Amino acid sequence: MGEGDLWVEVGAWVSEEAVEAVAEALRGMGASGVIIRPWPNGVQVSTFFPPSQNPERKRRRLERFLGRLSSWGLEPGPGKVWTKVWE
Repeated sequence: MGEGDLWVEVGAWVSEEAVEAVAEALRGMGASGVIIRPWPNGVQVSTFFPPSQNPERKRRRLERFLGRLSSWGLEPGPGKVWTKVWE
C-alpha cells in the first residue's frame, strides 16, 4: 500500500459555540472540507489530510488554537484534539 492510500483525520471535541471557529481554523490549515458531528457532550469537528501535509504539525496547531479560544470569549468545551490514521 502506498502513502496515497492513507489519510490522517485531525479533529477536536469542542463546545457548540466553538464549532465555527475550529472549522475555520482547520480550513486555514488547508482543509478542503470539515466534518461536524454533534454528540451529547460536545461536537466533533474534523478533517482529513494526506501524510505529506504533516498532519501531526496541524494537530499541534489546532491544540494551540483551542488554547486561545477562551481569550476570545469562546468556551472551548472538552477541547480534546486527536489524529487517526485511515487506510
